[in-house]
Amino acid sequence: MKSYQKLAEHQHERITCLGRMTRYTIKFHS
Repeated sequence: MKSYQKLAEHQHERITCLGRMTRYTIKFHS
């Protein structure tokens, strides 16, 4: 269960980073 929580946190970090990159890309392309 502990490893699962760590995996979820890592997944959340990846999603956050991806969202940030997407936002920057949209800003630059606009």
